[in-house]
Amino acid sequence: MKRIILIIVILIYQNVLCQSFTFDRFIEYKDNMGRTSIFMINSKNSSYHFFGSSFANEIKGSVFDSKNNNRHLFSLVNRINAVQFDYLDSSIEKPSKVPCYDKNNIIEVKEKQLDSTSSNFAVLKFKDSKKRKPIQSSNIKAIKSGIPVFSLIMKPFFYHFIYCQKIELPENYLPIIVEIDYFNGNKTKIELIQNKEVNVLLSLNKKDIKVRN
Repeated sequence: MKRIILIIVILIYQNVLCQSFTFDRFIEYKDNMGRTSIFMINSKNSSYHFFGSSFANEIKGSVFDSKNNNRHLFSLVNRINAVQFDYLDSSIEKPSKVPCYDKNNIIEVKEKQLDSTSSNFAVLKFKDSKKRKPIQSSNIKAIKSGIPVFSLIMKPFFYHFIYCQKIELPENYLPIIVEIDYFNGNKTKIELIQNKEVNVLLSLNKKDIKVRN
């Protein structure tokens, strides 16, 4: 998918019975396989965010609404200098059912400050408490951010690296380079390619939202 230049406002329905989501920050990443990941957030309201990713030349994404425990799915279509959001459906957001493969592993986070505005975070996974040798690792270069986004952005990137364990990350950082080594020949490198202010409004007609379980 071509680099997104401009986000346009798509009003799916326009009436007084709308549920609306506004976004003022657009963040885009690309990995070494050419896949794109998109985040949109509201810097003044952390109860919802948008995350989308590409698959087979198609991008789909969802507004995750933690206040109402809903997920609203969209497909994204490229237009001239714009992206069109097409509403697909809604569902109840459920906890991830990924097996807890790493429940007995030990995970450490080591921060190294690079300068006054950036740090490197080494995330090391060990087989057990003896910590003889890492079995997987990740290095994250991040810059300080006025918006708490670190954990939010790293959650989908760590999907196959950290399954159910919780790690402590300072929220006021924005990842710019994420490298993950699975120690099986597979490595992932993800780089920030866009971080900008936007003015996006997605509106849904509440009467037409059919939330499925």
